[in-house]
Amino acid sequence: MSCCPDIHHRCVHGVPLLHAARIAGRLRGATRTIAAKTIVHRLAPTLLACAACAGAAPAPAQSLANPTSECRDAGDASLRARLRGAVEADLDWRGQTLECEGMPRPDGAGVRVRFRSRLPDGRALAVLFAAGALAPGETRAGVPVNVTLLVEDAGEVYGTQGSDRCRLDHVEQLEIPSPAPGARRFRIEGRGFCVAPARAPYGSSAVLVNRFDFVGRVDVPPDDDRRASTP
Repeated sequence: MSCCPDIHHRCVHGVPLLHAARIAGRLRGATRTIAAKTIVHRLAPTLLACAACAGAAPAPAQSLANPTSECRDAGDASLRARLRGAVEADLDWRGQTLECEGMPRPDGAGVRVRFRSRLPDGRALAVLFAAGALAPGETRAGVPVNVTLLVEDAGEVYGTQGSDRCRLDHVEQLEIPSPAPGARRFRIEGRGFCVAPARAPYGSSAVLVNRFDFVGRVDVPPDDDRRASTP
């Protein structure tokens, strides 16, 4: 029996898992829309676990092409983080080579922000922070956050997968102009730490993100029925 018996039937955002797996293999490192990136990030642990069980090697990633500078709309977008373990790097990302985006989580709870650039060795890395207890526009202290890292060129995924492993010491959101009619955009600034590593979905590989701070943005679409907080 297959270790992934539901791969033909499971759906995420209305996309059958098997079809999404094929899409993810083609899009890794070259996704262009939030919807596509959402599929890749939500399915990555399952897809990689199934690939390992089946003995299949991950598809090679495409190179970063035309990195967007849109995250500069947040003013001074950046990500700084200290990574130790399977990935060793001191990130200090900012400027035109940094991609960033943020949105309410698809399950209706909280927000998430995503940053993407290159490691010093040239590999593309995406870092995702998901805070289920944080509303768009809200400023708070002591917020639990999940941290996921995707080394796109190697097809490696590491996730904390629990609300007790990482925390935002402080997070602040300020509304800034949105280019989309009826939408709302927030500059989000947060700092925090992790007390346990982000682990691969299989094997023993792990990455500890012991400290991090970031500045990015959160976009709330006009048809989103969740009310964004107003300070």
